[in-house]
Amino acid sequence: MQIVLNIATFAVVLVVLVVVHELGHFLTAKRAGVRVLEFAIGYPPRLFAFRRGETEYSLNLLPLGGYVRMVGEEDPTDPRSLAAQSIPWRLAILSGGVIMNVLLAFVLFTVSAMLPRTELVGNVVILGVRPGSPAEIAGLRPDDVVVSVNGRPIRGLGELRYNVNLNLGQPMDLVVRRDGREVQTRVTPRFAPPPGEGATGIVIGVENPIWRWRVERGLTTDQLAERVGVPVEVAQVWELAGADAIGRTEWERQQAAQRGSTPEQLRDEYLASLSSLLGVSTAQLTESYLQQQTRALSPIDAIPAGIQRGWEMLVLYKNDITSMIAQRSAPQVAGPVGIYEITGQVAQQATRSGPAVLLDLMALLSINLAIINALPIPMLDGGRIMFVLIEAVRGGKRIAPEKERFAHLIGAAFLFTLIIAITFNDVIRLVSGESIFR
Repeated sequence: MQIVLNIATFAVVLVVLVVVHELGHFLTAKRAGVRVLEFAIGYPPRLFAFRRGETEYSLNLLPLGGYVRMVGEEDPTDPRSLAAQSIPWRLAILSGGVIMNVLLAFVLFTVSAMLPRTELVGNVVILGVRPGSPAEIAGLRPDDVVVSVNGRPIRGLGELRYNVNLNLGQPMDLVVRRDGREVQTRVTPRFAPPPGEGATGIVIGVENPIWRWRVERGLTTDQLAERVGVPVEVAQVWELAGADAIGRTEWERQQAAQRGSTPEQLRDEYLASLSSLLGVSTAQLTESYLQQQTRALSPIDAIPAGIQRGWEMLVLYKNDITSMIAQRSAPQVAGPVGIYEITGQVAQQATRSGPAVLLDLMALLSINLAIINALPIPMLDGGRIMFVLIEAVRGGKRIAPEKERFAHLIGAAFLFTLIIAITFNDVIRLVSGESIFR
């Protein structure tokens, strides 16, 4: 049943994104008077088609996109061809798909903001600060509780990471709670942090009873580790993940094996030691500080929120690219198989927390589709736009149609080879059991 749901969700997401993109080209072409020969979803072989007016509408087998086939895309001899239109009209037609995908993302983010969304929230605690990092320079300390970033309340780890990535390379105002009072400081996240460090140089976790009672008793993590009899690194894991992490670190498993006991017995021993040291019951140590929260915005509030979220996604893409260049790292990409895997996992999450997460994924994929198509690679929209811009720079002198056609053919071969390679890599990863979220 889950496989059927995953396939159906993947198909719906893909069809919506492709149809909206191609509608951008189709509607602007019709408005300009260009003769559209075919509106296609997917690539051949063809499954079925029907004709309405002068246009044929087709559904094809390969779910790798779609296309709008127009008369004379490189040859201006036909007055109703694409190539015969003015430069502004051609730019509008060629960029219509990208614009529609960006607009779709804003609409999806707006609708998503209006839908009930159930999340687990909890206070974010700074458990460690790297020496020489932006966080240390800003005066942040272990045991600070993050309250807000640039005036935005922080209710979980995801929100803090999101806001940090949104502000890479620029100062952000951070408010933390320290010793019962709020302290404001300014931190500048880095594009290329040293290996093993994050953009700001802090180790974070969600407030849990072990951390809470340790702070209230005035103990440091080092003191806690020493009195319980574990390495500091193990105590840090407990504070990072809560009581569920007790007995599960590699060091603890080795200790259990050396003693001839089970990890569960060692967990009970450490829980008893912590309870005695902190003066609380094991029940108090194992309770969760996470809270379930359901929220939704009114239509009036959702519209600006959706627009802001869409804009922030574009900023995040820009920051990710800048960060990859700064770190000289290869981008992580996914083909149709990888997108199917992501869609399936989000579809399962949507059954628990609501459809808003699925709309968010569709919006992200729509922006991703817009960015990829805008790249100046022959065959893609950006590549075709590049040829029109070159013509404009040359004072209206066109590149020979056969040369442009050959460039797009090379671009098509490159793109299909890339898709096959990415898909092969996705299949190998799935067979090996590795998750795409790595």
